[in-house]
Amino acid sequence: MAEETPRPELTDLESALAGLTPAPPQLDRDRLMFRAGQASVPRRGGAWPTATAAFALLAAVLGTLLISRPGPQVQERVVYVKVLAPAPAPPPPAPLSPADSGPVANVGSYPAAEHADPARLRSQVLRGGVDALPAATPAAVAAHRDSTFGRLLSEIEQ
Repeated sequence: MAEETPRPELTDLESALAGLTPAPPQLDRDRLMFRAGQASVPRRGGAWPTATAAFALLAAVLGTLLISRPGPQVQERVVYVKVLAPAPAPPPPAPLSPADSGPVANVGSYPAAEHADPARLRSQVLRGGVDALPAATPAAVAAHRDSTFGRLLSEIEQ
C-alpha cells in the first residue's frame, strides 16, 4: 500500500500540481488521421473523367441518331434492255462418206476454214452457246487430218 505519512516536500508539490488545470490538447488525433488519409490518395487530373464523359455523350448522341434515322428510300427506275433475236439454228451437217470417215472423224466437229475467225466464233458462242458453232464439213475434217494434231491422232490409233 501507499505510505500514509506525508512528507513535507512532496506535500508542497502535490498542492501545486492540484491547483493546475490541464491545458486543452493542441493536436486533434481524429482530424490528423483524416488529413493523413487524404494526403495518401494520389491526385488525378480531370482529363480522364472529362474524356469519359465526352465519349459517353457522343455514344448517346450517335445512338439516338441511328435509332431516329429513317430507313432507306426505294427508288424505282425504268430500265430498257435490248433483247437480241436468237441466232438461227445451223443446218444439219452433211453426212460423211465412208472415205472421209477416219480416226479424226470421231474427235468432234471442227470449223471450216471460212469460219475460222476466232473473234466471230467467240461472239457466236457467247450469243447462242456451243450449239451455235458451225458444223464440221468434210473439207474441214480433211484439212484437220493433214494437221499435226491429226497426224498424231492417227499414229496413236494405229
